[in-house]
Amino acid sequence: CLYMIAIAYVLFLFAAIQDIRTLEVPLWVSGLLTINRSVYFLFHPEIIKEDLIGLLICFSIFGISMLVSDIGGADALIAGMIGLYLGWRGLYAIMVALGLCLPYLLWMHCKKQEHPYPFVPFLVAGFFLVEFV
Repeated sequence: CLYMIAIAYVLFLFAAIQDIRTLEVPLWVSGLLTINRSVYFLFHPEIIKEDLIGLLICFSIFGISMLVSDIGGADALIAGMIGLYLGWRGLYAIMVALGLCLPYLLWMHCKKQEHPYPFVPFLVAGFFLVEFV
């Protein structure tokens, strides 16, 4: 199961790097993260309920936010994947990501630059901080 965790970490990092480079995350990244976690569920069926609740909560937060703001679909998918991997702790990862993002937003606002910015790297940083701390 260790290789499945390593695959997930690499995919999350790839998503963050792609978002920085192109402001887009390929859809297949979320698909591979879902498949990877589904295989993990075969070996650990006891965590399915908590992780699916985390997926629904984290994806719903960003899915609703997409309707009222300019948050991208990749942000919602990666947030959902974070919920799938962390369960309810995914909410902590989202809060950490928002906290990490605020200084960047303030800096961009002070420079009067109002253009799209990559949010997936902040989500991935929040994921790693919650996962390892």
